[in-house]
Amino acid sequence: MKEEDIYPIVEEYLKTKLKEIGFNLNIFSGNASSVDLSLPLFGSHIKPDVYAVGEDENGIFRIIMAEGKLTYKGRDLDGVIWQGISDQRFSHFVYIFFPKEELESNIEAKKFIKKECRKYGLGLLSVDIKTNDSTEELSPQMSPFNLNEELIKDFEKNIILARDKIRMNFGKNKELEYVHLTTMRDLAVLLSQKKQWEEKDLFKSKGAIDNLLKEYQKIEKSGGKSSLRKYDAKVWKAIIDGDINKFKEIVKRNLRTLLFFDIIAIRNDLIEVKPLCKIMASLDKANQYKSKCDKNLKQFLTYLLLTNEETKKLVDAIVNTLEGHSPIPVWARNGYCSQSNKCKEKCGFKADWTPEGQPFPEFLEYDPKTKKHTCKIDGKFEFDKCTVTSILHCSYKLNLPERIKILISESTLINQRGKTHEWSLAI
Repeated sequence: MKEEDIYPIVEEYLKTKLKEIGFNLNIFSGNASSVDLSLPLFGSHIKPDVYAVGEDENGIFRIIMAEGKLTYKGRDLDGVIWQGISDQRFSHFVYIFFPKEELESNIEAKKFIKKECRKYGLGLLSVDIKTNDSTEELSPQMSPFNLNEELIKDFEKNIILARDKIRMNFGKNKELEYVHLTTMRDLAVLLSQKKQWEEKDLFKSKGAIDNLLKEYQKIEKSGGKSSLRKYDAKVWKAIIDGDINKFKEIVKRNLRTLLFFDIIAIRNDLIEVKPLCKIMASLDKANQYKSKCDKNLKQFLTYLLLTNEETKKLVDAIVNTLEGHSPIPVWARNGYCSQSNKCKEKCGFKADWTPEGQPFPEFLEYDPKTKKHTCKIDGKFEFDKCTVTSILHCSYKLNLPERIKILISESTLINQRGKTHEWSLAI
């Protein structure tokens, strides 16, 4: 038996542990047999054996790491304990682990190991290679680096670094290492067809992923260049020839990237489509399945790279408000009204918007029978055609910063005035 044989069993345990303690959202994990997680420490690097990170509903995350040996004899026990202490600089909780038969072979030694683990706040796992099961012999304590006022700032920087590296760690297969914007776009379009997906349904035979591959194959057979052309020649040729397993691996890496950017969320193998995914899906439909990429899509990615988690949460909150009051009238930008460039009247479409919203267009007439608003000046223009049925209408034909501003403007307006004004719900 090799030490690496134990890693996958421990990895599954760490993921289960995260779920048990309430961090069951957006779980990422890995182990040193397939993925090297290299973390800087004192001018060199450490590489934990096994690791996992998960979030709770509030976006708070926890990292668990584990270091293991096949035996505790000789210097191995001291070695794995000091590895665990190093991991505590980058992780909230740390386990050390040994094969079950090794721990059970000497009861006194097991008691001593537990005593040492308690001294340093480490947890202890015993791993049964025969049943692929891990047993927690001792629970880990919160990292002492997170409890020390002098060290907590460095700890917070370290865990953010570790979290981001775990999330974007794709493995040792250099051939498939990169994720490209074109395939991310196509996957966003696919995912946006539903509010949520079961991961097994997404990847099942003759399912959505198989259909996506067929679209790429159609383009290549017609002489065009599919989104897969961004990958290594050996990779895209093999996939076009029908290597579905390699294609699924690429899709999983793209899913991981969408998850990293908070475009989707994954909870208990259920993929949830977030508002940013719908926006991404709308930006470059003309080039869907093709290797070309529109500048709006590149700007979108730039925005995601520059924005912070608070902004993303704000966008989600805004969209939830909008969806909860749909349909909602939108007069946030001139351009909706067909006469906006000709008309000299300063109605709501022409007024300057502020974070508090915009004034209601005074030149609209409401017919209680048809429940429609029409413009007094231009009777052909039906205001209600501009009601929001999705977040995309809310930011129609605007560049990204303005989209976010419009979302903020609309949601603030609704929160302030609520259902007290009939027009706020286009009734």
